[in-house]
Amino acid sequence: MRQFLSVVVIGLFTSACGYTAGLVAPEYSRTVGVAVLGNATPLRNLEVEMTSELTRSVTNLVPLALVPPDEADVVITGTITDYRRRSGVRDTFNVPLETAVSITIQASLVRRRTGEVIRTSVANLASGLIVEGGVIADDTPTEVDARKRAVANLADRLVLDLFRP
Repeated sequence: MRQFLSVVVIGLFTSACGYTAGLVAPEYSRTVGVAVLGNATPLRNLEVEMTSELTRSVTNLVPLALVPPDEADVVITGTITDYRRRSGVRDTFNVPLETAVSITIQASLVRRRTGEVIRTSVANLASGLIVEGGVIADDTPTEVDARKRAVANLADRLVLDLFRP
């Protein structure tokens, strides 16, 4: 009983102070859009993957309605600025065993009508992978999986940063 009363009292105090664990919408904003990102890397279509993951992340995390960018109160814009494959680990015969892909993205949350930049975020993430058969290429299944993991993680990190309280 004593523990129950403690939980109730703590609940009353924390609810009275306005504490929230969620993301916040910018003032006067009810809708958000995700613009197709720019891609300053040599890897084609990376911007399509990243824009899709940002849209998923916004849908799952942000307390605003998702609409096309030209109709939104606020818009996420940005550019993928870097995509690299690390040299990784090699065996005694110089055959690659492990490597990683590294992606860097710069994104901004912009008020569409005025062009005011509300917040900017830069995120970088490396995702490791095992090299199959000593071949390193952009389209191997392990590199594609590593890239997907990195892109999904980066999308969540950017959205959490752009909409942080």
